[in-house]
Amino acid sequence: MSAMVFLIARLTCLQQCTPDPVLGRTCSLFLAVEAAAGLAGTAVGGVLMELAGFAVAAAAAALTIAVSAVVCAIFLRAASSATTRPPGPPPRGR
Repeated sequence: MSAMVFLIARLTCLQQCTPDPVLGRTCSLFLAVEAAAGLAGTAVGGVLMELAGFAVAAAAAALTIAVSAVVCAIFLRAASSATTRPPGPPPRGR
């Protein structure tokens, strides 16, 4: 159930933050990349587990998730600061 809540929240955010003219393309690309990443992770995880064992495969999966979280936080912070106006006087009107 928690996975479904996460999936619904993620897709809702994507749909709300994407302009209508590119919404279909954006969602299609997002879901295609997500599926490719899932397939690659399944393949790599299976091979790693066969070669190195469960503990190493689980540690590698946890490390991948942690690194991904840090990278996402950096990108979100950069995107947030790029869209925020610096403090200053309000623009003058005519």
